[in-house]
Amino acid sequence: DSIFLHMQDMTLEEAFRVGRQIADTVTKMNPPPMELELEKVYHPCFMVAKKRYVGYSYESPDQKTPTLDAKGIEMVRRDSCPIIMRAQEEMIRALFDTMGDVSAAKKALVDIFRDLVRGRINPMELTFCKQVREKYRTARLPPAAELNAKRSQKDP
Repeated sequence: DSIFLHMQDMTLEEAFRVGRQIADTVTKMNPPPMELELEKVYHPCFMVAKKRYVGYSYESPDQKTPTLDAKGIEMVRRDSCPIIMRAQEEMIRALFDTMGDVSAAKKALVDIFRDLVRGRINPMELTFCKQVREKYRTARLPPAAELNAKRSQKDP
């Protein structure tokens, strides 16, 4: 499991130092082999809900270029179509790179809409695939599977 701490007005080095101190203190308070380990520092970070977050992560204070790390949001979920994933990633990067300038995120989204209207986006980015199991609790298939079955009957 993870613990997230909000530490305002700290440099990356300070955040790692304080994080290590907290991890050491908590580890000493618990019996072995329990250990709290500092894995990453996020700056900035956006917590959507439990197990849903995105942020620029640093694994050491020496790391110069952050990694965009996302969990549970559409840009990393397999049940989203690629255009949604790309739009969300570009908007998040725009927000993070400008330290919260919403107009930069809006521009990123408008650019994607513009490309879509001009036909510059591959139609495959507008689709997503979902696996259909053989058996469901109810007798009916999910709507997308029903539609596909009807299409297959018309044009095998």
